[in-house]
Amino acid sequence: MDMTITVMLLKILWNLLQFVSYLPDIPSIHVIILWYFLGLIFAMLVGDYFTKCVASLLKRSIKKDLGKDYEHYSKYSFSGRSVGFIERALFLAAFLNDKAIGIIGVWLALKAANQWIMWRGQKGKKAFVGRAIYNNFLINSAHSLIYSYAGYKIISWLQDGKYSLAIFVATITVLSSIVFYFWLEHLMRHKN
Repeated sequence: MDMTITVMLLKILWNLLQFVSYLPDIPSIHVIILWYFLGLIFAMLVGDYFTKCVASLLKRSIKKDLGKDYEHYSKYSFSGRSVGFIERALFLAAFLNDKAIGIIGVWLALKAANQWIMWRGQKGKKAFVGRAIYNNFLINSAHSLIYSYAGYKIISWLQDGKYSLAIFVATITVLSSIVFYFWLEHLMRHKN
């Protein structure tokens, strides 16, 4: 994880969210658009950055076990990142529309079924590697869900004038990702 980028993202996020606290309490259409924009940026871009950091760390953890297959696995990692980007938008839209919340469950079920089908017949070492890849998938999906929900709450709280809650949830979500990243890195260094 590049700490310079992380610190820069935290500073930008902090400054943006502090700026919005100075806007008038009566929202105009421009202010409402800004709320949605900030929530979307948080879910999509900040979520993408931290999910990518965790995903690359998890991918490195299975590099040795995959051997030659790692190049194949790594070659197509862009597709997983692009799916994550789209799913964060999908999740955010579902949270914003209470009637569409079931889309999240359907989406996760489709993804889980696909992963399960890929690895259900594996034996021995391949079964463990398959389980590790599946766990990576679950962790990355959870990251997408967390950042989408945080983006939704940021929008909701900004609309309600609860600026300190929006700043708090954004900061805690980012700090939690940083702590999670370093915890995983620690586990990887001390495994076995």
